[in-house]
Amino acid sequence: MDRRSFLATGSAAALLPILAAHASRVVAQPQAAGAGDAALNAAFDKIFFQVMKDSPGFATSLGVDKGDLAYLHSTFDPKPFEVSRQEDVAHTRAALALLQQINPATLSPTAALNREIVIYGLEQNLVAYPKFGLSSVQNPYDISQQDGAYFSIPDFLNSTHPVENTADAEAYLSRLSDFAKLLDFETADQ
Repeated sequence: MDRRSFLATGSAAALLPILAAHASRVVAQPQAAGAGDAALNAAFDKIFFQVMKDSPGFATSLGVDKGDLAYLHSTFDPKPFEVSRQEDVAHTRAALALLQQINPATLSPTAALNREIVIYGLEQNLVAYPKFGLSSVQNPYDISQQDGAYFSIPDFLNSTHPVENTADAEAYLSRLSDFAKLLDFETADQ
């Protein structure tokens, strides 16, 4: 798992409301939808797919690296930590701006609550790096006895990345190559 995937997993609490909101559309809601609910759901979808693009390992973990996102199956999208962090901040700010454009008065009570929960999570994601230069306030060190590419990627490749056919095996080897790059980036950052 690359740094982005690791961060995405660490930031899963912020993503859970988006996933819950995404899932809540499948389950019939007893209340009437607000005029802005469709726009909010479209915004959640856009944010969700951006998170998947930023976190190929997370996309594999969720089983969504198929169809239009199939290209994610063979990469961790390795980048230097500083570049990844800056991209993460930019994407988080864009997601926050997208949600803040939606007037909560146009939303059903459930949608309004989902909007506020996701906004809160996104705002929290903007604390660690911009304010302190850290990937995460919970894990200030990118490398520790249980954090870092050296720890997470072998486990990911062993237990999460499926190898059911030739394409999966090729994707596995591609990710194994990305692992070396991630270790180099992690070492440089450390």
